[in-house]
Amino acid sequence: MNDILLQRLLRKLEALPEDKAYQVLDYVEFLESKYVDRPAGAPAFQKVAETLEDTLRAGRVPVNIIKGTMDTVGKAGRFFEGLAAAGKAAVDEARKKPTEEPPPADEVEINLTFPHRRVGTLPLSPRLACLFPTAYESPRIRFMLVDGDSGEKFPGWVVRAGRYVFGLDEWYRKHEFPVGGHLIVRRGDHPGEVAVKAGTRHPVREWVRTALPGPEGRLTFSMQKRPIGVTYDDLMMVAVDNLAAVDEVWLKSQSAPFDRLVADVLRELAKLNPQSAVHAKTLYAAVNVARRSPPGPIFAELVSRPYYGHVGDAYWRFDQLSWVE
Repeated sequence: MNDILLQRLLRKLEALPEDKAYQVLDYVEFLESKYVDRPAGAPAFQKVAETLEDTLRAGRVPVNIIKGTMDTVGKAGRFFEGLAAAGKAAVDEARKKPTEEPPPADEVEINLTFPHRRVGTLPLSPRLACLFPTAYESPRIRFMLVDGDSGEKFPGWVVRAGRYVFGLDEWYRKHEFPVGGHLIVRRGDHPGEVAVKAGTRHPVREWVRTALPGPEGRLTFSMQKRPIGVTYDDLMMVAVDNLAAVDEVWLKSQSAPFDRLVADVLRELAKLNPQSAVHAKTLYAAVNVARRSPPGPIFAELVSRPYYGHVGDAYWRFDQLSWVE
C-alpha cells in the first residue's frame, strides 16, 4: 500500500465514531480472510490486547466501556514497550562490553508477606536460594538459623519441592514481626548457617492498615494504632490481630473467583484513602492475606478489567459504574 493511500485511510478512520470504526475493522478482517494468504502478525502484547477487545465485543459490552478499557491497556502497552526498549538498550550495551556475572549477594533484604508470616517460612526465591544449603536428592535439608542480633541458633529446613524455608515461626513471634516488615537474610559465619535479622527499632504506636474478618467471609480493612518495633514498607504493611478469624476467611476465599476476590479487596482498601486510590503493592500484600498469589495475576486483573482505572504511578481506582455483579 502506498503512503498516500495509507494516510488517506487513516484520516478517514480517525473521523469516524468508535462504533463505526469497529464496523470498518470487521469488513477489513473479512477482506483479509478472503484475499490474504498469510495475515499480518502483531507483537505479543498487541495480540493479547486485540483478544481482550474481541472478547468484550463478543460479550456485547457497551462501546464506551470498551474504549475506556482499551485506553488503559494501551497505556500499559506503551509502558511495557518503553521497558522493553530500555531492556534492549541494556542488552546491547552489555554485548559491547562483556563482563562477568556478579557473584551472588551475601545479604538480601525482603518484605514479608502474610502466608510466610503465618506459617513461619521464607520464600526460596532466586535471590535467596543461593544463601541456603541444597542437595541433589534429599527433599529437605536441615541447617541452623542464627538470630542476627542475639546470636541464638535454632534449626531450619529447606523444603526444595515447595521452594520455601521452614522454622521461623517462633522467631517471628518473638520479634512481633509484621506483614510488610523488613527482614535481612545473610550468609552465616560458619558452613550450614544462615543469619536472619529484623530491622528492629524502638517500638512506636503508629496508624497501620489492619485486616479484619467481615460479613460473608470477606476481608475488611481499617486504620488502627499498633505498636511497631520493626522497620517496614508502608505500602505492604498489614496488621492481623485475630489470626483464627482471618484463617476462616482464608479457607472460604480459596473457592471464591479470583477476579471477585481482587475486586472486593481493592474496594475495601479504597475506603482508607480520601482519593479512593490503592497502590498495586498494597493490593498485592492485602490479597495475600486471603489467598496466596504472586504479583502477576493480581496486576493482570488491574490492566484487563474495565472497572479498574489507572490514576498515575502504580495507583488504581475502582469504577463502580463499570462493575457488573
